[in-house]
Amino acid sequence: MDQARHCAVLWFKEIVERELYKELGYGSVYQYAAVELEFSKTRTGDFLHLARKLEKLPRLKKEMEEGKIGYTKAREIVKVADEKNENRWL
Repeated sequence: MDQARHCAVLWFKEIVERELYKELGYGSVYQYAAVELEFSKTRTGDFLHLARKLEKLPRLKKEMEEGKIGYTKAREIVKVADEKNENRWL
């Protein structure tokens, strides 16, 4: 499941930014995620938070894209990492 989550996070921000959920008839990303992905509001919020943080942490994002770091580990890293100390946490 961790592998599926880390892949989903990488495209989740794009779904939000391009409002792709509207094309599928949903009024919000939360509604889309609840119905299509069976996500709770909390999980959707977690995905959005991680996806946004990855935009500011390019090395972490790259390592997720390459499958070197999974969802669970990335979720913990973004709690403490920023642009200045990202390398220290990887």
